Amino acid sequence: MIENESSDGHEAEEYVGLADFVAEGDEQLSFSVGDKLKVHDRSSDVWWWAELQGHFGYVPSSYLQQTAEDEEDAWQDDEYFGNYGTLRLHLEMLSDKPRTETYRQVILNNSVALRGKVVMDLGCGTGVISLFCARLAHPEAVYAVEASSMAEHTKELVRQNGCEGVVTVFQERAENLILPGKVDVLVSEWMGNCLLFEYMVESVLLARDRWLKEGGMMWPSSACLTVVPCQAFSDYRQKMEFWEKPYGLDFSYLQSLAQKEFLSQPKFSHHLLPEDCLSTPADVVTLDMVTIQVSDLETLKGEFSFTVEKSGIFHGFTVWFSAHFQSLEEDGPSLELNTGPYSEITHWKQTLFMLDAPVTVEEGDSIAGSIRLQRNPIWRRHLSITFSWNINSTEVSNEMEEFVNGSGEHGFVVFTLGSLISQIPEAKARDFFEAFRQIPQRVLWRNTGPVPQNAPKNVKLMKWLPQNDLWGICNGVPMVMIPLFGDQGDNTQRLVSRGVAETLRIYDLTSEKLLVALRKVINDKRKCFKKTQKRTRE
Repeated sequence: MIENESSDGHEAEEYVGLADFVAEGDEQLSFSVGDKLKVHDRSSDVWWWAELQGHFGYVPSSYLQQTAEDEEDAWQDDEYFGNYGTLRLHLEMLSDKPRTETYRQVILNNSVALRGKVVMDLGCGTGVISLFCARLAHPEAVYAVEASSMAEHTKELVRQNGCEGVVTVFQERAENLILPGKVDVLVSEWMGNCLLFEYMVESVLLARDRWLKEGGMMWPSSACLTVVPCQAFSDYRQKMEFWEKPYGLDFSYLQSLAQKEFLSQPKFSHHLLPEDCLSTPADVVTLDMVTIQVSDLETLKGEFSFTVEKSGIFHGFTVWFSAHFQSLEEDGPSLELNTGPYSEITHWKQTLFMLDAPVTVEEGDSIAGSIRLQRNPIWRRHLSITFSWNINSTEVSNEMEEFVNGSGEHGFVVFTLGSLISQIPEAKARDFFEAFRQIPQRVLWRNTGPVPQNAPKNVKLMKWLPQNDLWGICNGVPMVMIPLFGDQGDNTQRLVSRGVAETLRIYDLTSEKLLVALRKVINDKRKCFKKTQKRTRE
């Protein structure tokens, strides 16, 4: 971080932080999610020169997003309410029988308790829930609130169904809503993909705080986000394996692009089959609709720990939600709308998050980690979801532990080219073998392809390596870096400048060059390596 350094005269552009970033040196600038930074120079595709509160430094461009021109645009209301002003989405929702019948059954089960009550149906759309209330429960009044132009049609539907004496339609946003008085029940179908997408839930909470009587009922009363590790053979074949040999041609060069384009974004409307679940699903986030606050929506976190129940290929995580409806009567039955693979399919289906590369797992393995749902600080209807996870395989861990312990005081080397590139041409593999053969350390090599011939005895090839958990790779140990594509070159140079890495180029790499680099990072007693390792660990 550098203080009070002026820009070069170009007009700075304002960006906002999408995630927390901690600087790794004086030349970088730390910031938090939501911070507004001035970008003075887009130095490269990866690093930009920016300013925050009079301090300057390089920041990663992928952590930033340009601010919206005005607050209303940040909500994208024209597009949002425009979509709900047409019949396309309403046809999809009304055709979803599990969804619609659940709300109907909630009203029917509570019909006696609803008599004489005042109900608000927020985001009523075509008014189907309001009409259920009027027809089945005979409340004193139903306030059907709809901000889109569909409200004009809803008024006519209320009249055609003879409910105009009970149902009053308000064409207004929840933030600007004026009602005759407070309500006993607030019902809404606000859930989106991954439960929160579109963040209509904020409008529901604002209406709750302003218009729901003390002790009033919220429907849904609570909602849960559920996660399961899964297989996704068809999706992986279509998105990744396709590029290996289409029409007998080698298109594998495009796999790295395919990974970024197809695997970095979730797949909505995914239909997960129960047999593709690798474990028992787990609820990771629960919203209590009575107590949760709008501010709580900015960041939601949950943890999970799965035991793999059948051997298979771990392609990713699938998520869905369930909504729970408490009875108005003390001993009355509650109802659940579940959008998961074990229930009748809904229009939401499920959402698939694929790994960069699949992992083979065995029955009894443990997959543990966390999920973070971060609301976009600019585009308020959007969110990002981050999974952090690791696999602990007792069988594999024991096997690896026995192997690496054979290195004794020399320690061991881990060789991996990342999640996408897990095998290399045999000629290049021989260069690595020749270098590894000449060091006293044992080597664990992640390789999912054919086993190269003549592997040295000190090299063990494995399809998967839990590198961060077991050895602290990239956490205080020196590295030999071989950048291949994307931002790897910039990242490598930063590590080299900090004295924790040596770099080699793949196109002119030889066994001799690799051996020199390995011996340098393993044996060099210069203080720069030792001091940097100590700082990193602390």
